Amino acid sequence: MSSAEQIIKQLIQRLYHESMSRFDFSINQYGDNGHLEADDGTFLGKFSNRYDSESIFNQYGNYGSKYSALSIFNQYGNYGSKYSALSPVNLYTATPPKVFWNGQYVGRLTINKYVAGALPTDLFLFYVMYHIGVLDDRLDDFIDLISR
Repeated sequence: MSSAEQIIKQLIQRLYHESMSRFDFSINQYGDNGHLEADDGTFLGKFSNRYDSESIFNQYGNYGSKYSALSIFNQYGNYGSKYSALSPVNLYTATPPKVFWNGQYVGRLTINKYVAGALPTDLFLFYVMYHIGVLDDRLDDFIDLISR
């Protein structure tokens, strides 16, 4: 990785870290048992450590691989394409994935600010990745996801 890429990554981390102070979601409030579900009912993975086979942060698992049909990190799949109505990175979708924590619905992971219960994809994922401790491992994939 070049020094320019490292500087950019550090700036992005600082920017999002400062933005999180305004974010209205607390893992401490909801515990650490969250998962993502597509609007069509498909399970899209858990918000857990990178070693969990069901984690969206496990880059080798069904829910975290950028090559898996069930991953929001797959830019060509139904759940990660910026053109798919089921994706958290489709600016116009009304049916982005649902976020559940401890079995409770908490909102929808989306970049569409007009969706009821919208949890901004970039801030929410950054916040969860930071608190779970996987940010350094998946920062490239995170940047790829939010830049679509």
